[in-house]
Amino acid sequence: MVVVVATSLGVCYRILTIFPCIAIRKWLILRLNHSMSDRAVDTLCRQVDFGDWYFLYLLGKNMNPVYYAELIQALANRFEGHPPGTPRTMEPWSNESSLRKGSFIGV
Repeated sequence: MVVVVATSLGVCYRILTIFPCIAIRKWLILRLNHSMSDRAVDTLCRQVDFGDWYFLYLLGKNMNPVYYAELIQALANRFEGHPPGTPRTMEPWSNESSLRKGSFIGV
């Protein structure tokens, strides 16, 4: 009986994260690091697909929180101003001067 309940809760959790439920995804990212900007996380969750979001979520579970917050902010700055669902290209960072020298992104 306990296994059935645990499995059902796990399936419900996975369904909520797979479907574009921005509030759940945003809460999960913010739960990893409370010092991140709510606006940056919201911008990022609205712009990326599930696979990209899940990759960022796994990175957050395995990265230093300071560097992770910097990564989220840099990505949110890059996506800011683009309507959700617009195609994004994997161009190199266009504004490298905004990144601090010595950070893991700018190395």
